[in-house]
Amino acid sequence: MIKSIIFSALLFINFGGPVFGASLFHAQDDWKRLDMPRQPATQFEFTKSDELKVTADQSVAFFFRELSPDDQKKTALHWRWRVEKSFPATNLSKKSTDDRPLAVHIWFGDSKFPSFFNSLGSLFGAPRNGRMITYVFGGNHPPGTIIQNPYFNQGVLIILQGPRAELNRWYFEKRNIEADFRKSFPTAPKMLLPRYIVVSADTDGTKAKSVARISNLHLSVYTNHKLMH
Repeated sequence: MIKSIIFSALLFINFGGPVFGASLFHAQDDWKRLDMPRQPATQFEFTKSDELKVTADQSVAFFFRELSPDDQKKTALHWRWRVEKSFPATNLSKKSTDDRPLAVHIWFGDSKFPSFFNSLGSLFGAPRNGRMITYVFGGNHPPGTIIQNPYFNQGVLIILQGPRAELNRWYFEKRNIEADFRKSFPTAPKMLLPRYIVVSADTDGTKAKSVARISNLHLSVYTNHKLMH
């Protein structure tokens, strides 16, 4: 309880007074799993009302939900995550070695934007979207590195926890989605609204197994633009 109060107080200071929304995990029926063709599927299990266990065993899958119109207007994203079992760090910039034990994605509209997910991806159930930001726990790049998504030229990977991250330790994250979008896509004519929030784990390339957890995933509104990682 004391840790929870302290964490809430720190968030208030760092974000200039955010207005928190409900946890995005509370409406568990809103979440759907997206499997990849001919690939074993990563498993997603709600172990608590606000905690998701993610187990990848030589597998890959995405767990996603659409954001409400109110949530799409919120640009501060908060969560905590930890990895309990992992594998040697990989090079996330290459298709053959882009495995990671945990990631959080923001998929942005516009549905008319020509992209992988709006063409081939739509054939196997991927939501239509424009650009993508992936926050990564894993890989061999240092935290803060921004990498071009090797599969999607309108997507980037932002490394938050790299090869020195400890197992079984909770890491708290807070991101300014708008600032990350503008930094990742400096030539974009406008900021696109976030349409989907996504959790994933990918170990199909390394043929390894990972176990991770994520909780307290929520969006908030804040009154200034000083939120940076």
